Amino acid sequence: MKVGITGCGWYGMPLALALAASGYQVVGSKRSQAGCRTLTDAGIEAVQLDLDDAPSLSQCLPLVDVDALIINIPPGLRRGGNDYLGRLERLKSLLLPHRLHRLIFISTTGVYPNIGVVSEADAGADSDSMVTLLKAEALFTEPSELLAPGGWVFVLRFAGLIGPGRHPGRFLAGRQNVSGAEQSVNLVHLADCIAATQCLLEAETGGVYNLCIPDHMSKRAFYTAATRALYLTTPEFNDIELADKRILAQRICDQLGYVYRYPTLASALAAC
Repeated sequence: MKVGITGCGWYGMPLALALAASGYQVVGSKRSQAGCRTLTDAGIEAVQLDLDDAPSLSQCLPLVDVDALIINIPPGLRRGGNDYLGRLERLKSLLLPHRLHRLIFISTTGVYPNIGVVSEADAGADSDSMVTLLKAEALFTEPSELLAPGGWVFVLRFAGLIGPGRHPGRFLAGRQNVSGAEQSVNLVHLADCIAATQCLLEAETGGVYNLCIPDHMSKRAFYTAATRALYLTTPEFNDIELADKRILAQRICDQLGYVYRYPTLASALAAC
């Protein structure tokens, strides 16, 4: 199977290497020539793709003429003023002449409101960012013209990302007056992001799947432990409680037989 990966950064690059090591033919994209050289130096076929510049099909043909495509374009909505949906629409226009057997869209559990325990059916439109994220998913899940007969579309919604270079001990270190001490922590390790993506490539049915460490701790307990693991200043919490959100992510296990590499926050923390 030939697999394309749009965006080979913190997640996409190790994913490309893992898939290549498993026998997949992999082509990845970076926005700059320097980034492409990093890919080729690692033995991955590279395509320069900057979706802000409306790239031509001929320029991107090796990336889109594949059996499976993993769309990994971070929304960056917290920074504001970006053209996330526009970039995705330009990518979709490049895909239309082709037919994929697998399309995996990397999304986020940011589609869920803080209403307690939530599963894949509980995505909401309670904020502008949620609306944008759901529109992004719909660009690739609703139309069938992107798929070959028998093809499948997957949406993989990541919780907060941790792993090499993203140690959670730095997230709140030294912070004071932090609210929501008893909120649930929803995170997932890079190793599970990679393994779950490969699981979807081999799956025989599409769908939407959350990916989040099944074990949950309170914000106070987890980030106190995380900062202490790095010998950093622990955060100080106030008495203001916030609405909770606890991500259920068992569906990928029940339907596809996935087994979490790091099923507890403690084991994931130790592997960062």
